[in-house]
Amino acid sequence: MWAEALIRSGSRELSVGDNHKYRILIEPPLQHVQQGVTELIFHPSFETEELKEITDTWPVRQKEYEVFRDPDIRHILHKRILS
Repeated sequence: MWAEALIRSGSRELSVGDNHKYRILIEPPLQHVQQGVTELIFHPSFETEELKEITDTWPVRQKEYEVFRDPDIRHILHKRILS
């Protein structure tokens, strides 16, 4: 959604190898999840030629794959959402 909007707006910041910029976007919402039901929608995907052919949001999906495998993000998920 918001990250996809960055890609669609022509920003190529998230298409580079720097996961830090994506983490800046994703971490704050995860840190402020309240008790109750939380729906987290993302489309983590590994970069392939097939992925590039089927969606123009492949850079976002690649970042989601990389960032959600990050130990710090996983810790936040377990601490704030999964516990």
